[in-house]
Amino acid sequence: MSKRTKQIVFTVSIWIRRLLSLMILSWITMINGCLLENDRSSIYVSVLENAAPGSALTNLPIQGVTFGPEPDTQLKLVKGNDIVDLDARQKKLILKKALDRDEGESKFEVVIECKSLTDNDFPQINISTFVSVMDVNDNAPEFEADSYSFKVPEELPIGTIVFTELKATDKDQLGPNSFLTYRILPGENSHYLAIDDPTVPKITVAERIDFEKLTSFEILIEAKDDGDPILSTIVKAHITVIDIDDLNPVFNYDYYTATPSKNGVIEVKPEKIHAVDGDTLGVEIQYSLHGENSEFFAIDNQGTVKALTEYIPSSTLMVKASQVDWADRFAIAVLKISNDSFIHFELPLYSIRVMSNSAINSEVIRLTAVSPQKTNGITYSMSIDNTNNNDTPFMMSPKTGAVRVIKSIKDKFYSYRLTANDGKRLAHSRLDVYIIGSHAPRFDKNDYSFEVGSASFVGQVHATDSDANDSLKYSVVNLQKLFSIDKDGYITKLNDIPAYNELVVACEDSSAQKTLTTVTIRSTKSLLSVTTVLTAIIFLLLIVICVVVVIFVVKRVSMLCRKNECWVTKTGDNAIVISASLDSDNLRTLSMKRNSSKEFVNEESDRDCMNYSHSMMFMASPNQSPNMQSAGRPPLAAAIAQSISLSDTDRTIIANKKPTVYF
Repeated sequence: MSKRTKQIVFTVSIWIRRLLSLMILSWITMINGCLLENDRSSIYVSVLENAAPGSALTNLPIQGVTFGPEPDTQLKLVKGNDIVDLDARQKKLILKKALDRDEGESKFEVVIECKSLTDNDFPQINISTFVSVMDVNDNAPEFEADSYSFKVPEELPIGTIVFTELKATDKDQLGPNSFLTYRILPGENSHYLAIDDPTVPKITVAERIDFEKLTSFEILIEAKDDGDPILSTIVKAHITVIDIDDLNPVFNYDYYTATPSKNGVIEVKPEKIHAVDGDTLGVEIQYSLHGENSEFFAIDNQGTVKALTEYIPSSTLMVKASQVDWADRFAIAVLKISNDSFIHFELPLYSIRVMSNSAINSEVIRLTAVSPQKTNGITYSMSIDNTNNNDTPFMMSPKTGAVRVIKSIKDKFYSYRLTANDGKRLAHSRLDVYIIGSHAPRFDKNDYSFEVGSASFVGQVHATDSDANDSLKYSVVNLQKLFSIDKDGYITKLNDIPAYNELVVACEDSSAQKTLTTVTIRSTKSLLSVTTVLTAIIFLLLIVICVVVVIFVVKRVSMLCRKNECWVTKTGDNAIVISASLDSDNLRTLSMKRNSSKEFVNEESDRDCMNYSHSMMFMASPNQSPNMQSAGRPPLAAAIAQSISLSDTDRTIIANKKPTVYF
């Protein structure tokens, strides 16, 4: 069998197999219409959960005919009839009731029994339809409570978590429809709190909360999903601010006055001493007295002041109210006790300043006490209060109360306890004496001037004080960011400084007397840079000027050389040119004869050509004189000679002239 015949047989066999397959398939279809289209074994359907009852879920892709004059297939719903109905005529599944994926099942199965009416031997088959219920964003978020209430202590640091029980849920299925975010809606007091992470419902402090300004407030919190459309819910939160112990006690009055009364009780005005906790915590308050003569009085926790002795001096006391649980929380008020029935000084404390060079026996102050005892005189005494030094330069007159200098003053401060005695009672006070120098500091120079480069050290200023034991202190009055000065007067620069600086330095002694001086500081670094730039510019200008001068000189010399150059040097260095010179008359005559020539343009050219034409050139050698016959004419002379014809008379004139020899 040939190759061509084999190909034909193979092709025919393929077509026969295909035809048989089509015939078998057609026969199966005719005898059984329960097969599904596209050779599927089951049906898959997706439906939205908000599909309306009575709507068609799907068309059943069954090949058989279920209605008409010649039906060949019978359909029957055997499973899922509580959810759907079967329209066998149109081969459709009809939704029977509403679906809810959030509360019901997310999918269910419907089984349809299919039986062929044309073939009793062919068994019936069940066709499964799987229905998936798709979620719809039909549920808004729901908070676990209708409202929230919590407490926040005042003065908490920003970022502190204050509430974590905030939570909302969404009945929609997992996904965007149930993905929740939280935020605090803008409001009057919403800036005090924040939700840092929208996905985590934790409330934190966003701004300082002060109980004294705000005791409670409300905010609105929103929870929303990420579905389409977006659904949200808002809940209210009430916040109570808790007061903490951050304030000192507070007196009803800052200043009280008092006078002695019966039984040693001090009558205080405008009312009894009373202080309360600055916060609202109601902490118990305790009182104490401090100051000169405080040992003569006592105060209880109810604010009642009593005298401890029969002697009640006039005094100005400090009343301290402190918390029982925290002594560092306290407040101070002033209590002035006046008792004119007893001797007393006018002031509980005297403070004076005395020059260190005060003269001996000079009076520095006169102190007096007041006593109701008119008949008896008052005596005064003074004892030094400085335990480390009993050598006092002052003494008080027992009769007048005058304080005088009795010796040279050495120390800077003295404190004395004063006593006045009227014969019945004693009064006490205190005298503080501050010693100041009589001389102000003096600088060695009226002004200073320094130059500084890249180093930080500038220079030193120095001052002296004539007062003994006076200590000096230097300071910079201006330009503090650029300069500093130490205790020895050494000035240093802190940063880069301008080229010129005028610094003011102060010197103060222990008596607070101050002297100023001016320090001029120049930066050589800045001056050097300016000088360098100017030098470079001047150097460049000099170079340019020199170049210009050189060019000018070269050009001038070149011009002079061209003017002095001989025109016959073109004959070469090895020849001697001998030419005859014509006088002006003969030359003019000769020129008139040559006017007919068109090859010469100007008189200068004619003169040159004439000289060439009447010149004889010969080679010169050391042992040979010029031979007029052997000299040949140069090409130019020959050309001129050809163009000019001379008469015999001209030749005679030229011959009689002495030749000019050019080397």
